[in-house]
Amino acid sequence: MTVFIVGGTGFIGKNTIESLLNRGINVKVFVRNQEKYESILSSIKVKSFYSKIEPIYGNIFSAETYIKKLENVDTIINLAGIIREYPKKGQTFEKVHYEITKTLVDISLKLGIKRFIQMSALGVSIKSDSSYMKTKYRAERYVIESTEEWTILRPSIVIGKGGEFTKMIKNMIKAGIVPIPGDGNYKIKPISVTTLANFISFAVTSKETIKKE
Repeated sequence: MTVFIVGGTGFIGKNTIESLLNRGINVKVFVRNQEKYESILSSIKVKSFYSKIEPIYGNIFSAETYIKKLENVDTIINLAGIIREYPKKGQTFEKVHYEITKTLVDISLKLGIKRFIQMSALGVSIKSDSSYMKTKYRAERYVIESTEEWTILRPSIVIGKGGEFTKMIKNMIKAGIVPIPGDGNYKIKPISVTTLANFISFAVTSKETIKKE
């Protein structure tokens, strides 16, 4: 079995790739440059897994630059996402959350890849005032309405070594600041990056997670 993963160079992505490899699943990962790929390899503990991972280079918005390399793929995993926009770099919520998702879904339809796993976020809604939430929601709907065997993941705060949230909290505590969400009674649902990554790799082969949100 082979999966194609986008967002593999990120915090969740690197952990997911290792979990997939541990399950014996071959991985094709989209990367923008060799340095990004080297960062993935450096995070893999079992060096013998190197033969089971392949970098896919190209323009993420232009499927023609890499689609031929995906013809033996069984599942697409989309973990692409940003928490802030950098318009000058072309990184907007619309482009990263919605347009990348649309490109990947269209690839899955063209190649007959039925399984599609989409990373979304807790609380997404088209009625939200947040562009982040709106674009995540629209991406979800495109996946659900277009693919046959979809799974939507909506984690809240993801914690673990190397994570941005974990780093932020650690630095605040070092500075003598203890953050309290809202009035102190605000409920949050943190999840370990290991738990999330293991669930994603489990979902690849689990029929129980098909058409589940």
